[in-house]
Amino acid sequence: MTSWLAYTILASIIGAFGLLAAAELLWPARRGHDGDKWHIAVNFALGIANTALISLVPISGFAVALLADDRQWGLFHAITIPLAMTAITLFILRSLMGYWLHRLLHQWPLLWRVHRLHHSDTAIDLSTGLRSHPLEVLIAALVNAALIIGLGAPPLVVAVIETMMLVAAFWQHANIGITNHTAAVIERLLITPRLHLNHHAAERRLQDSNYGDILSIWDRLFDTYTAPDAGRFALGLEDKSGG
Repeated sequence: MTSWLAYTILASIIGAFGLLAAAELLWPARRGHDGDKWHIAVNFALGIANTALISLVPISGFAVALLADDRQWGLFHAITIPLAMTAITLFILRSLMGYWLHRLLHQWPLLWRVHRLHHSDTAIDLSTGLRSHPLEVLIAALVNAALIIGLGAPPLVVAVIETMMLVAAFWQHANIGITNHTAAVIERLLITPRLHLNHHAAERRLQDSNYGDILSIWDRLFDTYTAPDAGRFALGLEDKSGG
């Protein structure tokens, strides 16, 4: 079952990435950019390196879920709860955790020096979802592992939600045009590419907003939401040197 699930997840991720890449080509929100012409190669190299890192260090969400399931660790092993409820609980807590971790990556200077690699991209597109510092990937994996072990989330549920999170990261960074009406409806609950683009503005006021990974409700609830800006603004970092 584990091999079958792994192949299914891999096929789902590659398929979603391919569909989003096609959508970028067919319906781009922005044509042309001022970014480094090598940014796609750099982003893919980081994505490959980070994938290898998580493979070598067995702290991926699925690996930790298998361990917790084998040892019967976590809340869900101590109580009887429907599978659907475990999935909803993990999804909500995973999304809330992602919001606060992302916010801390911006607010704590040492963490920001790591996270700013992601923001240094000045041409936001599908590949930007792959652009993360290896140390940030390790921090996120450890925090996620603690949540999964604490809950004792079933491996199948973890695999599905982790796949959703990864595809959502691709979607948010994708350079895909969406009509304002459609986007406004989606944004009542979910993060869209145009909403997340604010977060990649060079202006720090916009950069320190819209931290959500899938759900937009956390930014609204904790007062970090900024509405999409119809105008064109600079992307990347105002401070090119650090700090």
